[in-house]
Amino acid sequence: MRRAAVVGLVFVMLAGACSRTDDASISGEPSARGEDAAAEDGSWTILQYSMADNNLEEFMMVDLEELAEVESDDGPNIVALVDRSEEESEVALGDQGDWAGARILRLGNGEFSTLSELGDVNTGDPALLADFISESIKENPADHYGLVISDHGASWPGIGPDDSFDDSLELAELQTALGDGLEAAGVERLDVLGFDACLMASY
Repeated sequence: MRRAAVVGLVFVMLAGACSRTDDASISGEPSARGEDAAAEDGSWTILQYSMADNNLEEFMMVDLEELAEVESDDGPNIVALVDRSEEESEVALGDQGDWAGARILRLGNGEFSTLSELGDVNTGDPALLADFISESIKENPADHYGLVISDHGASWPGIGPDDSFDDSLELAELQTALGDGLEAAGVERLDVLGFDACLMASY
């Protein structure tokens, strides 16, 4: 019980540290969001970018199964871009089974629903990440937004790879993708940015 309370407190502190510090947040107003957003106060949209076209595929499928257990009826919107390899694991992801290429999925209540089939894409391309951010935010307006990127991490060289394209997201490309995606969505900044990857908390 004590551990759960501590974890909750850490999350609240992290969310507060990553939130806006302009006049709107000080006055208690929600973070900036899309112009046509009709979301309830305190709502969240979490974006999961799973660069699983490599030898981490099997482990990322387990992570996504756990993430899908979140109750979404009154909880966050969870949207994931999941890119899988043709040569790695054959682990099924819920009722999605096994596949090669990328899909955009909605997660929640232990279920997965396909929003779109992207086919063979390069998740190391910053334009793909930017499009995923902008379109997902536009279609899932909320008061708060979080993004988690999963893959191998390498600190200052960035995060990746996507084995099918032998490409990774360098730090400068991450900056470009985040800036372009948020600008296109009409959102000032993310409330939380996380990396499910090694070394990405380096200073």
